[in-house]
Amino acid sequence: MLKEMVTGDQIEALLTGTIDLGLLRPPIDRRKFEAVRILTEPLVAALPAEHPLAAQPALRLADLDQTDLIMYSPEGARYFHDLLIGLFNAASVAPHYVHYMNQIHSMLALVRAGLGAALVPEAATSLNFTGVAFRPVATEPDCPVELYLIWRTGNDNPVLPLFVELCKAA
Repeated sequence: MLKEMVTGDQIEALLTGTIDLGLLRPPIDRRKFEAVRILTEPLVAALPAEHPLAAQPALRLADLDQTDLIMYSPEGARYFHDLLIGLFNAASVAPHYVHYMNQIHSMLALVRAGLGAALVPEAATSLNFTGVAFRPVATEPDCPVELYLIWRTGNDNPVLPLFVELCKAA
């Protein structure tokens, strides 16, 4: 059975044995969990359709310098917040953070309303937000977004190893 849960709830459910597997972003406590990276993906810029940068086929991080940016919350979306801060610092880019959000859907709604741009994982392009233009953004590394399959160390569910191997193969 699949169950949608935020990261903190997944960690608790994994530790108590309520669930056997979770899908999480780093960091992962390797003392309590085993993990396998199952996905890496690039970031894309989500821009209001009429934004000047939307006319470009591809962007560099430097193109976002001083741009109004909808940023991930440092409390509710720490992984993405820290990832973007690191990328911006390495590229000497200083966007103007206008809003802090936890959820990608909310960020895209603000982009559609013309309240700023956002950097989101490429998978978000499938959400089909009208009025939002998605453009690839060159970053170092090319695919900085990671997703891991994790499980509690010592989990003895006999199906677990087979499921993990299927996920690795996919």
